Amino acid sequence: MKVLQRTCNYIRSNLNQSISRLNVAHIRNVKNERPISISVNAEANFFEGVSILNKPRTRVSNMRQLLPLESFERISKAYESKDVRLVARDSAFLGLQRAIRSERFELDNFKSNFPYLTVANGSLRTIVTGLKGIVEFDDGQMKDIAKEILDTQICGVPFSQFGTCSGSARDLVDNASYQQEKIIIKHLNELFEKVALHLVGAEV
Repeated sequence: MKVLQRTCNYIRSNLNQSISRLNVAHIRNVKNERPISISVNAEANFFEGVSILNKPRTRVSNMRQLLPLESFERISKAYESKDVRLVARDSAFLGLQRAIRSERFELDNFKSNFPYLTVANGSLRTIVTGLKGIVEFDDGQMKDIAKEILDTQICGVPFSQFGTCSGSARDLVDNASYQQEKIIIKHLNELFEKVALHLVGAEV
């Protein structure tokens, strides 16, 4: 029962990151400080599947900042079988797919934009959440790969800490020298590429 409850809570949390933003009038462009209009109509039911229609893929900025709301296809096998672990794993996988579609990190404004990358729909928050979901709900090779990526050290801080706006990763970025910042960005881009190639099966 505890596993079922934890699984359901994870699924709801992950889906709500996207579903709660439906019919949004504007999403702020962090770099250019201007609003971008987004209109999405959607219909969702927990075990009936999720369908977000007629939403073109649009990037909000030229960095891995706020991600667009992506189209979710119905995961019929998972929902029809009501296998909550399978639903949770597929939900985590969709998060990884969304994260790797964002642009590469660049030195320009990385420090000032870091808080936006690690909350809500930010790509760092999204990818770390997705990887943790794979670790918790997958039993195969993907679990081992996801755990290895989360445990990867970036200047002494595990990548798993880069999914939150506070803590050791935030301290590292805030106090990083120019050279350290370059190293951090290099490692982050490499990890996104590793997720794409070894978990999602795509190139970025």
